[in-house]
Amino acid sequence: MPYYTKGTPATANTLARAENVDAELVTIVAAFDKIPEQLSLEQDRAAFATDTGAADAYVVAMPATLLAYTTGLSVRMKAVNANTGASTINVDGLGVKTITRFNGDALLAGDIPADSVLEFYYDGTNFQLAGGPATITNAVIGPASSTDNAVMRFNGTTGKAAQDSVVTVSDTGAIAGVSSIAVSGNVDGRDVSADGTKLDGIETAATADQTDAEIKTAYEANANTNEFSDAEQTKLAGIATGAEVNPAVVPQAEAEAGTATTERVWTAERVKQAIAALESSVAQATQAAIEAETNEDTYIPPDLNKHGPGFAKGRVKADFAGTILDSNNVTSITDGGVGLLTVTWATDFSSADYEVVGTTLGADARTVTCSSQAAGSANFEARDAGGVLADHTNWFIVAHGDQA
Repeated sequence: MPYYTKGTPATANTLARAENVDAELVTIVAAFDKIPEQLSLEQDRAAFATDTGAADAYVVAMPATLLAYTTGLSVRMKAVNANTGASTINVDGLGVKTITRFNGDALLAGDIPADSVLEFYYDGTNFQLAGGPATITNAVIGPASSTDNAVMRFNGTTGKAAQDSVVTVSDTGAIAGVSSIAVSGNVDGRDVSADGTKLDGIETAATADQTDAEIKTAYEANANTNEFSDAEQTKLAGIATGAEVNPAVVPQAEAEAGTATTERVWTAERVKQAIAALESSVAQATQAAIEAETNEDTYIPPDLNKHGPGFAKGRVKADFAGTILDSNNVTSITDGGVGLLTVTWATDFSSADYEVVGTTLGADARTVTCSSQAAGSANFEARDAGGVLADHTNWFIVAHGDQA
């Protein structure tokens, strides 16, 4: 809408009402308030404002507030923030509009530098950035960040995008980051390819002035030279004086009797015969001897270890429903009621005078007692904290003593 709207025209040669004249004056005064100041016009700042938005989303408020976007509208802006890509502008709150290059392309990072003063023209749809990078043919676009002193590279797609590099050139001219260099022709007057072929034919660590020790080592490293090496000398030094080249094998009789004392060869067969003779000369311990821990000059086979005093002769873990969960030398268990259990041994004890111990698992488990026992079984009672017979979760029973 216009800054000033004319009121109802007065009729010539007629009286005007005071209130109508006053309203017209108020409208005129309001219109003058919207006209830029004289200094702004003289300095051409009527269409200039400083951005108050953010990077890529610019916001400006003009000295004379605009009422609408019109084609051809010119706006000059000081950008506080540099753009990082496509950007927009909102003038006097009239709405967000896209900023494009003059050719209609979206802005690229750096088209709006920080603290720069730029001019935009409204084309009826977007604001076009006047001039700018799009006016430069084959403009080079650099990366957002790069390594200090890095050698710039170009991408192979457009040829216009600069890329960072690991190769650097210091302020003093030192080059770093080069892994290999392919060269054609001469370098400092030398044919690098020909010289490189010569170098490839020289062994690593080769020398033109080898020492005697180096020559000796190289000579001894060759096969079939019949040289007398240090290693062979060391072997000879380790052979006892008078040692036989092919010593005799120990006779079987001496091996079995354990009387061989002369240094001779022991074959695997002689060792086996000696062990068999030793085994046959040692008697097997009896159950009674094992239980009494006597007869030290005997051996205990694995199946009789269980008779040792330190071995449990019977054990069982069971639940209170009468199910055996783990056991040894137990034929069966019997649930005799609440808190009662009978364990029957697979192999009886020699008498009822054997030791048993038991416990239970449960929240209120307190005591387990053996109420009675015989050579072939034992009865147990489980009680709670109040001393009342009670079922818990699991029984644990272990027995020690001599077996029949």
